[in-house]
Amino acid sequence: FKVFNAPPHFNLKKIEQVHGTKIVQADKGFDEADGLIGVKDNLAILTADCMPILLLGNKGQALVHAGWRGLKNGILKEDCLQNLTVSEIFIGPHIKSCCYEITVEFLDNFPRQFFMKRKEKYFFSLREVAMLQLRQVFGDIKIWGSEKCTHCDHSFHSYRRDQTVKRNWNVWIPNIVDTLHTSR
Repeated sequence: FKVFNAPPHFNLKKIEQVHGTKIVQADKGFDEADGLIGVKDNLAILTADCMPILLLGNKGQALVHAGWRGLKNGILKEDCLQNLTVSEIFIGPHIKSCCYEITVEFLDNFPRQFFMKRKEKYFFSLREVAMLQLRQVFGDIKIWGSEKCTHCDHSFHSYRRDQTVKRNWNVWIPNIVDTLHTSR
């Protein structure tokens, strides 16, 4: 798993992401969706603050784009992910609760345990929501996570920081050494 700040120069399967819950097979054509499943396919998900989540299974891999809408609507609970017989999960760089400031109205979207209040402002933890949902679906499985915040770390594109249309290319290439190592 590797993150690029520009399109890498090799063949990748990617989709038109729509902040939904649809996950598609990489070899079945390209659709509007927020997740790709492949066996031997090079997969890519684009993010600017949302979470790239890689699920490695005995029956394939999935690369999922998970923002607050996808998490709220259950993208990580999709049956097709459970069918992979997942053995490990990696959560890539995304906006962390240190920077994910939200409005009071947003508080109605998730239980209060996922929010922090600092200096009269509210902040949201995408990671904590995802971790809870992943544990509910996959039980006590190994979950690796990047500590990098796309908003704090200027080597990543961040929509909230820069209002940019540029995206981070989160790429999974099967059978490469150091599979769970993120680097630039």
